[in-house]
Amino acid sequence: GAININNGGTLTGAATISNSVNLNDAGILSPAGKITIGIGGNLACASTGVMSFDLTTPSDTADDELQVNGNATVAGTVNVVAGAGFGVGTYLLISGTSITNSGLILGTLPVGYSGSLSFTPTQVTLNVTPQTTYRWSGSVSSNFNNANNWVPAGIPNSGDALVFGDTANFTTLNNNFPDVRTFFSVTFDNSGFVLDGTGIAISASGLSNTVGSNTINLPLTIGTACTITVNAGTTLTVGGTINNSGFQTTINTA
Repeated sequence: GAININNGGTLTGAATISNSVNLNDAGILSPAGKITIGIGGNLACASTGVMSFDLTTPSDTADDELQVNGNATVAGTVNVVAGAGFGVGTYLLISGTSITNSGLILGTLPVGYSGSLSFTPTQVTLNVTPQTTYRWSGSVSSNFNNANNWVPAGIPNSGDALVFGDTANFTTLNNNFPDVRTFFSVTFDNSGFVLDGTGIAISASGLSNTVGSNTINLPLTIGTACTITVNAGTTLTVGGTINNSGFQTTINTA
C-alpha cells in the first residue's frame, strides 16, 4: 500500500521506495540526498504538506531531489535550507513521469535570496536570484504584477521584501500575482494603504506597520514562526483570513 505522511510525521533520508507516497495534512517530506519513489509509485501532495530541500551549489547532482518514477501531483510548500555553496542559479527539485501543479508555492528561502518555481511536464526547478527590496510606487496602476509599479522596476518574487510608503498614486492595491508568494518581510511606512486580491505569505521577518492606519483584506499565510509588529499609535486592520499553519505568531504592539 501507499506510504502516508500525516500531521506530525516526517519522511527523510536517501532511499528507494517501491510504494506510492501521500504527503498529507502538515506532513513533511525532506529528502537527504535523493529519495526515489519507485517504478509505478506516485507522489500526491496536500495543500498543507511541506517539502524541505537542503541545497548546495547550483546543478550539484548530489543535492536533495525527489525522483518520482510515476506521476507527481504537487501542492503545499517548498522550504529551502542553504548548504555550503548555495547561491544564484537553478536547482532541480522534483522529476517525474508527469508533473501536475496543484498549487505548489515557494516558502522560506535563505536570507539574501529570492526565487521562483518553474514547472515543465516532467520537472520542478527552483530559480534562485539575489534578494531585492521593492518599494511600491503605483506609477502605472494598482496591480502588483506590473514591474513599473515598483522601485526598482521588476516583479517581486518569494524571498524579496516589500515596502509600502509612496502614497502619491494608487493606495488601494490589487495583488494579481498568478501564485501565492512568500515575502521575506512586508512593511508599511506610510498610512492609507489597502491590500486586496490574491493571498500572500510571510516568513520570519514578518509584517510591520510603522506609520498610520493600513488594511490587509487579502488572505495571509504565515509559513514559519514570525512577528507582526504594529507600532504604538498606529493601526493595522486585517480583513482577510490568517493561516499560521501551526507556527508561533507573535503580535508586538510596542
